Amino acid sequence: MNINLRILNYLFVLVCLIAGTSMSVRAEERKFTRINSISELESVEGFIVVNEYYKRALSEWDGTTGFNSVAINLDNGVVTASDKVTTLKVEKNGNYYYLKTADGLYLSNASAGTANACKLKDVPDETSKVEITFFTDYVNIFFAKNVKRSLLYSDNSKLFTCYNSDYYKQDVRMISLYISTGEVVPPNPPEPPTLQPTSVKFSSASLTILKGKKYTLPTATVLLDNGEELTDAQLAYSSSNENVASVNASTGEVTLKDFGTTTITNHTMNGMRAYFVIPKDAVNKILSYNADSEATSIVATDANLQPKDHKVYNISGMYVGDSNYDLMPGTYIVDGKKVLISNQ
Repeated sequence: MNINLRILNYLFVLVCLIAGTSMSVRAEERKFTRINSISELESVEGFIVVNEYYKRALSEWDGTTGFNSVAINLDNGVVTASDKVTTLKVEKNGNYYYLKTADGLYLSNASAGTANACKLKDVPDETSKVEITFFTDYVNIFFAKNVKRSLLYSDNSKLFTCYNSDYYKQDVRMISLYISTGEVVPPNPPEPPTLQPTSVKFSSASLTILKGKKYTLPTATVLLDNGEELTDAQLAYSSSNENVASVNASTGEVTLKDFGTTTITNHTMNGMRAYFVIPKDAVNKILSYNADSEATSIVATDANLQPKDHKVYNISGMYVGDSNYDLMPGTYIVDGKKVLISNQ
């Protein structure tokens, strides 16, 4: 919104506004409970792999040798996961089992010599066969064929992959299996966006004022980004060119100093009111003003009306002459319009 100040030439005051929004959302969480027997494992649709010591769960395949991991919450035997975890299925094959991903790939042992690695295969083979043994505190998924390995977790690499079953710190690397309870913890509802002011609308777009006089800005309405009016809004001001006009940062009182262009920037605070102060070196002026529902303006006219074809009355309606010459300061009606005579 622009407020144009006219004093011989134009001084433009541009109202600028800073706005912004904010929002936060928590991810959906799922709950899982521990599987404690092979019969229970065979009866479930799918399961996740968890390292309880480091509170990590098997996540997406890293593309080379193992599965990435994500942090979980573990409380009284219940796992809560908000990040993506991978669900595996078990397929029985004689005395062995296959572990299958949701994409239909089979987890296999790709270790060679001292190297430790897993691999996903389209078709299972001997390296895909595992023995599954449940203990009190963990489950051993053991690749019994080829190079013998177990599915373990390494906190150094944050990977689940095939390691030697007697691997260093094996006791804190062991895994447990969990099944989804089907319970989904709904996310927190999004916090409503913080509505910020996006515009200031004035009842008038321009104002012409006398030097040495104070004038109040036209009524200002501060609008939020949803179009609603912000009540009790306050504005703080600054001037881009103090040589042309200075402004009181808190009151918005503007002092015009010289001709030129400046930008008066306001920042929303709580309510807005501003004044303009002009140096007191101007000659007499007759001011006329008009008002309507759209805007109110004050326009300077010639200082001295000629005695010809003019009718001047005082505010009470009494005829006082056909010129403003030698009139005392005050308010008069000239040709049907209200004007102000000032000696400043």
